[in-house]
Amino acid sequence: GVEIGSQGKVTVHASEHDWIGPKTDSAAIPSFGRDPAAQQVTFHYPGHSEQSPRAAADHSYEIKLEDGSLVKGMTNADGLTERVEREMMHQAQVSALRSGTPKGGAQ
Repeated sequence: GVEIGSQGKVTVHASEHDWIGPKTDSAAIPSFGRDPAAQQVTFHYPGHSEQSPRAAADHSYEIKLEDGSLVKGMTNADGLTERVEREMMHQAQVSALRSGTPKGGAQ
């Protein structure tokens, strides 16, 4: 017999056929929107939960992106950083700082 595999159309001429389905699975390619990548980080203290929120409000932070840019600031009342928005997604290194200003030492 002959074994044939293809990702496209196949035409077979034979006196007998065994139709057993594909030998491998395929996966749909995810599609992403054209909106820029934008993320916020939430800081909270140990023990934080929906029932007992412990957001780290007014806490200084630093976000280093893989493109070399650095974002510094203070969290808002909900413990959120500012929204970091770039044209492409980046890995980020996020640090909470000890001091009340964005110039403090890493925690």
